[in-house]
Amino acid sequence: MKILLALSAFFYFTYAMELSEFIDENSYEVNYIKALKKAKDEKKNLMFVVVDKGCPWCTKLEENTLSNKVVNIEIKKDNIALIMQRNQDDFPKGYDAEFIPYIYFINPINEEIIYESIGYKAPEDFLAELKEARF
Repeated sequence: MKILLALSAFFYFTYAMELSEFIDENSYEVNYIKALKKAKDEKKNLMFVVVDKGCPWCTKLEENTLSNKVVNIEIKKDNIALIMQRNQDDFPKGYDAEFIPYIYFINPINEEIIYESIGYKAPEDFLAELKEARF
């Protein structure tokens, strides 16, 4: 039992460190209210990425797609990027992602969801979705 608890704690903290590194390296926001205000001020969409601890597809999306230089440049052109774990205390209401990873593209003026992306996407597929998500 102690070994199971130790392994669970190890994986939890390992993912938290990896997510923190991803956020720092890619300049993602981590607070919905601040990200929404920034999107309004810069007249960009809010790209809200919902992930969770222990989700291998979330890690793959972060490492292979969202960290891709070309993808990251395209994201930053029209979006303020926000990433949050779906079980965080300050997770905003109204974004009930049943599956993860889940990405909402939100109009910051009225908080209307303008496009949704579910699951892992390879970089080239995600680039095509970014074009669909423009308002």
